[in-house]
Amino acid sequence: MDPQSTWRRLIDAYAIRDFETAQVAAEDLQKWLQRGGFPPQILPDPWQMDHPWNRTLARSACRFILSTCDK
Repeated sequence: MDPQSTWRRLIDAYAIRDFETAQVAAEDLQKWLQRGGFPPQILPDPWQMDHPWNRTLARSACRFILSTCDK
């Protein structure tokens, strides 16, 4: 699993209102994080943050997508 590409897929899908793809990406990323996988880098260079910051934002985004987008 590549959390960075999954994050990008989630963001890109949400931006074009492809909610089904966004939900699948959110589910995949959420499972990855729950199993202890490292989080994606949420912000691009030069504003990279540490893992706890990225994990918190990624989890929040996944919860948001899963709670607001209908399959």
